[in-house]
Amino acid sequence: MRKKWVFISFIIFAIACSVLTYNNFQRSGKPLIPSSKDNRFERGHNVPGKLYWAGSAQDKMVALTFDDGPESNWTPKILDILKTKNVKATFFVIGQQVQQHPDILQRMDEEGHIIGNHTFSHRDLTKLDAEHVEQEIDNCALEIQKVIGKEPRFVRPPFGFHSAIVDDVVYSKDRIIILWSLDTKDWTGLDAETIKSRILPHMQNGYIVLQHDGSNPKIGGSVQALPEIIDGLKAQGYTFVTISELLDTQPYK
Repeated sequence: MRKKWVFISFIIFAIACSVLTYNNFQRSGKPLIPSSKDNRFERGHNVPGKLYWAGSAQDKMVALTFDDGPESNWTPKILDILKTKNVKATFFVIGQQVQQHPDILQRMDEEGHIIGNHTFSHRDLTKLDAEHVEQEIDNCALEIQKVIGKEPRFVRPPFGFHSAIVDDVVYSKDRIIILWSLDTKDWTGLDAETIKSRILPHMQNGYIVLQHDGSNPKIGGSVQALPEIIDGLKAQGYTFVTISELLDTQPYK
């Protein structure tokens, strides 16, 4: 009987500790920060070594990412801004766009930005079988490699949609899924002030920001907001890094 009460007391103590931890998390509104360098990426929905929505909560860093390019109008403007501000970013490119604008992809690489894989034709990978998921990713990787001579490890599934099948295909070739922490929703045509309001007040350590540089006429507000986003985050003490630096891992095979 005594053993039974000891066991019950232990269970009650464990539950109380869990509730206290949860309440502390809720009050702070911030993710709990891992205690050591070894587990710094154990955060939220991260699967260390495989999938990340953010970097370490210990480090006051932010990674800007741009999807759907390269494109002849927006991408050069974004590259110009990044160069002026001395900021490196990560571009998740579409294979078909790379075929049309290899010179812009080359510029990205030459200016020190990291290039990631956003599939060949921007299809929803969750609606494809494993063979076609692999084709989408491999064909994009091939187009990138033709231009810069390197094969990306970072993959961002279109729309952020992924499944067990998609995950298995990505992980089987030593690739890493990169999602995001803050979505500007710039593709919907939001103005510059709204874009800034979706980032500056909500930034936390290690966050990944999603913007776009594809052939969408509605992302002018995002490009217009970019210099002020960079200045605003610098004023908050953030350092801009690539996904490779954020996750302390190699970007290419």
